[in-house]
Amino acid sequence: MPQHAVPLPTSYEQLFLRIFRQINRPSAQLQRRTVIERLPDESVDDWDLLISSLEEDENVQVVRLESGAVQLSWRSQHPSF
Repeated sequence: MPQHAVPLPTSYEQLFLRIFRQINRPSAQLQRRTVIERLPDESVDDWDLLISSLEEDENVQVVRLESGAVQLSWRSQHPSF
């Protein structure tokens, strides 16, 4: 019986999933905010693309911090992220 290879997630998909999990933590949902940071092994291009897409979402406020981290806050229970 042939085995089907499951495609590995791209680096962008891995970043997206990490941030998605952080946004969906109970504490972040309760406060409707979280601070995210790019990890050293994550692509700068992937990070910039993710932040740009978040900035386009009218339900998400994106504040770039001096440290390089980004504060996200949102009005609804779940951002459309």
